[in-house]
Amino acid sequence: MELFTSIDDILDYVIEQEDESHRFYIHMAEVHAEKGGDFFAEFAAEELKHKARLIAVKENKIRFSEGVEHLNVTFADHDVDCSYDGTGDYVRTLEVAINRETKTLALYNQLASLTQSSELEKALLRLAEGERRHKERLEKILEEHTLKTGCEIKTS
Repeated sequence: MELFTSIDDILDYVIEQEDESHRFYIHMAEVHAEKGGDFFAEFAAEELKHKARLIAVKENKIRFSEGVEHLNVTFADHDVDCSYDGTGDYVRTLEVAINRETKTLALYNQLASLTQSSELEKALLRLAEGERRHKERLEKILEEHTLKTGCEIKTS
C-alpha cells in the first residue's frame, strides 16, 4: 500500500489512471466492436478530457489542505485491475469497466474531501460526476444486455 505525500504524487497517479482508462476503452472498442461498443470509444475520448483537466490542475499547482504533515492518501481501495485484456465475454468486460469507474469515482470524491481549494474541489467533483455517469451508463448497458440475451450477471 503506497502512501502519497505530495499533490504531485497524487496528480501523477490519477493522470496515469486516466491515461490507462483511455487505453482500456480504446482496446475494448476494438475487441467488442461487433457488440456495438461505440460507447467505449466515447468513454475513451472523455478519459482524455479528464486527463487534460488533471494536467491543468497540476500545472496550476493548486494545493490540498495546508498545515498537514502529509496527505496520508493511499490508493489500495482505488487501484484498478489493469491486467484485463478484454478477451473475456462482453458481460465480464462490462463488469470490469463498472468496477474501474466505481473505484475512480471514489478516488475523486476522497481527493475532493481533502482540499481546501474550492477551485480544486469543484474540478475533482466534476471529474467524479463524469465517472458516475460512465458507471451508470455501463450498468444500464449491462442490464439491457442481460435482459436481451438471458445472461446472468455474476457478482464478485
